[in-house]
Formats: sequence, structure tokens, C-alpha cells
Amino acid sequence: EFLSGAMLAKRIREVCEGENRRIAVAYWGTGIPEALSLDACRSSRIICDVSSGGTNPAALRSLGAPSNKNLRHIPKLHAKVYISSLGVVVGSANASDNGIGRNPVTLEAGIFCKPQGDCGVNAVDWFEERWSDAKQIDAAALAWCEQNWRRSAASRAIEAKMRQNAPVTLPELLKDNPAVFGDIEFLLTNEPIDRVARDAALQMNTDEEPDQDPTRFCLFGWGDDHDAM
Repeated sequence: EFLSGAMLAKRIREVCEGENRRIAVAYWGTGIPEALSLDACRSSRIICDVSSGGTNPAALRSLGAPSNKNLRHIPKLHAKVYISSLGVVVGSANASDNGIGRNPVTLEAGIFCKPQGDCGVNAVDWFEERWSDAKQIDAAALAWCEQNWRRSAASRAIEAKMRQNAPVTLPELLKDNPAVFGDIEFLLTNEPIDRVARDAALQMNTDEEPDQDPTRFCLFGWGDDHDAM
């Protein structure tokens, strides 16, 4: 059965009312675990992705992270598969309000399979293989999810500003969205950089990565073309 839009979201919610729920869905948003009655049900087995910044850590906490042993992750998972005793839905919709909320705003599509048919059986086999490869979302994985979520949120804020044709400067980005830069460190000054300080910066790069060009991450003399690197 081919489904799209609100009908797809409705069918996913219906499937999640069944028993023996197995869900491999990349990204999760807040409110969806509760909407699917998954928040307090640790008999459900769930696989998601925490590496790409698309899963809200608050949703994982409502699913019992980091103590729920039936909550696992696979890096770069991008599937959206919902399985229970009532059938299988395979499609494009993440477990987010945009994808399967009461009024989904993204254009999603998928198919529903009966649990006894080849499609349903193959989906279960596929899930069990992924489950054996997946790792529990423990405290370390949840912290990783937090970091990636903050970085992704900062990137989305920057993209939204750029779509409005608003000027974006590096100092503004560092001030408003530092998470987007991760572990990158900056030293900004409006004082002239003398040759000694410049050589020291290049030497530090050489010491850290001897096989790389020491100037590849350096820019001196912004606005001064003859001194730019």
C-alpha cells in the first residue's frame, strides 16, 4: 500500500500501537516518542543515528537514554523503518513532528506491508541484522548526540540568516554560534601581527602536523592583499 502525507503519518502511528515494536529511524524529535506511546515502553527496540546532528537528545532521554538497553545507534543510519505485529512501514519520514506529527509539513512518502508477507519478513530480517551491529546509547553516545545536535542547530541558524541575505561575519559567528566550529580555535586581534608572532603560529602548525602545509589554515593581513596567505 502506497502512502504519503498525513495518511503515511497516520499509518506509522497505527503500526506503533502493535506489539513487538522494532524501529530503525535515523532522526528523532521531541514529542514523537510520547505521540507513538514509546516514552515509557522499554519493550520496543529502537535504532537511530546520533552522529549527524539530526536527533534531538531530549527525545532520546524520553526514550530512556542513557540507561535503556533497547535504545541503540548506528552512525550514518538514514533508514526509516517502523515494524510491529500490525505491519511494516518503510518510507522517508523521520520520527519528527515535521515528518509524522499530526500536521506534517514535509512531503513524505512510503509503503505499508502486512507482517506475514515477504516484505514484512524481509524487513524484520533486515532489522535484526542492524540490531546486532548497533551500540547502546550510553552516556558517551548521548553526550556525542548533544554535541552534534548543538553544532547542527548552529549551522541551521547560520543558513537561515544567509537565506535572508543578512551579512554574516566571522566574529558574529564565533559570538552567536560557537558550537558550529567544534574544536577549532581562533585568535582574533586588531593589532598588527609582527613577523615573530607570524612565524611562531606557522611553527606551531608545523609541530602539530609536520606533513602538512603550515599555511593552510592561516590568514594574515585581512584586507591587505600583499600580506594575505
